[in-house]
Amino acid sequence: EDSRQYDLAERCFVSADQPHLAVEMHTKLGHWEVAHKIAMSYMKEGEVGLLYINQAQKLEAKGRLKEAEKLYLSVKEKDLAINMYKKHRRFDDMVRLVQDHRPDLLKETHQFLAQTLEMEGSLKDAEHHYVEAQEWHSAVNMYRSNELWDDAIRVAKFYGGINACKRVTIALLMAIGVVEGAKYLTKHSLVEAAIEYAAENGSFDMAMELATQNMPKKLPELYLKHALFLEDDEQFAQAEDKFIKANKPKEAIDMYVHQQDWVSALRVAEGYDPTAIPDVYVAQAKVKAEAGEFKAAEELYLSASRPELALAMYQEADRWSEALNLAKMHLPHRVAEVNGGYQSSQTRKGKGSSKNDYMAVGRSLEQNKQWDQAIDAYLNAK
Repeated sequence: EDSRQYDLAERCFVSADQPHLAVEMHTKLGHWEVAHKIAMSYMKEGEVGLLYINQAQKLEAKGRLKEAEKLYLSVKEKDLAINMYKKHRRFDDMVRLVQDHRPDLLKETHQFLAQTLEMEGSLKDAEHHYVEAQEWHSAVNMYRSNELWDDAIRVAKFYGGINACKRVTIALLMAIGVVEGAKYLTKHSLVEAAIEYAAENGSFDMAMELATQNMPKKLPELYLKHALFLEDDEQFAQAEDKFIKANKPKEAIDMYVHQQDWVSALRVAEGYDPTAIPDVYVAQAKVKAEAGEFKAAEELYLSASRPELALAMYQEADRWSEALNLAKMHLPHRVAEVNGGYQSSQTRKGKGSSKNDYMAVGRSLEQNKQWDQAIDAYLNAK
C-alpha cells in the first residue's frame, strides 16, 4: 500500500482475511465502488455497516462531508447523513437528503429550521423555510413580532394577497399608532384597505382617524357603516348621530319607524328631511289600522294628505259607513264608487240596501253636483 501497489495490497489484505483493511484503503483513495464491492464480497452485512459508519465519522471529522455522505448512504444510514449536515449547519444539504430519503418529514424539517433560524435572528433564512413549509403566515408573524413591517407586508401581500395584508395593517396601526402606521400604509398603497378592514372589524375609531388624516372622502361611507353597526347593536341614538353625519337622515327615520318610535322618526324628519314626514304618518297609520284603531289611523292618513289610503283601509275592513263619510268630506268624486262597493258588499252578504240608504246616497251625490249618479240612486230607492 505504501508503494502504491494497491491491487497487490488488496489481494494481500483479502488473502490475510483482513478485507476491512482493503476497504479502508480504497475508501481513503476515493475508490468507492471498488471498496463497496470488496466489502459486500468478503464481509458480513453488520461488519460492513460498522466499518462504513466508522469510516464516515472519520471523514466527517476531517470535514470531508460529501465523502462521508456517500458512505452513510452506501449502508442505508440516511438519518446519520441527515444529522451530520444538521450538526454542521449545512441546511441545504440536509433538506436535499430529507427530500430524497424522508419526504414525509420535509415539512417538519423546514418548520424546525425556520424556528431555529428565527431564534438565532436569521430572519431572511427563517422566512425561506417558513415559506417552503407552506407556513408563510408564520413568517408574517415573525416580522410583526420584530416590528419589521415592510417585510411583514411584503410576505403577506405576495403569498396571501390583499386580505392577508389587511390583517397586518391592523396589527401595524395598533403597534405604532395611526400617524406612524399611515406612513407604511401609504408606501404600500394600503390606506384604503386598512380603513375598510378596521371598519369591518368594528374598529371605527381607528378607521375614522386614519380616514380623517389620509382619505377624507371615505368618511361618509364610514359613518354609514358605523351607524348600521350601532343600529344592529340597538344603540339607536348613537346610530342616529352617525346616519346624520353620513348625510343619510332617511336611514335614521327608517330605523325609528322600524322600532315604532314615532316621536323620534318625526323629529329627524322635521329636522333633516321634511319630505319624509308623510311617510312617517303613513307608517304609523298602518300600525294603528292593524291594531283596529281606525279613527286614529284615519287622522294620520289625513295628516299625511293621503285620504285615499284611509278610504282603502275602511273599504278593506268592510266599514262602509266610515268610508262613505270620509269620501263625502275628502274624496267627493269617489262617493259613487264607495256606494257601489257598499251595494256589492251587501249583495254578497245576501242583504239589500234600504230605501233610506239609497235616498241618503242620492242626496250626498246631489250635494256634490254628481247629477247622473244621484238620479241612479233615487231610481233605486223604490
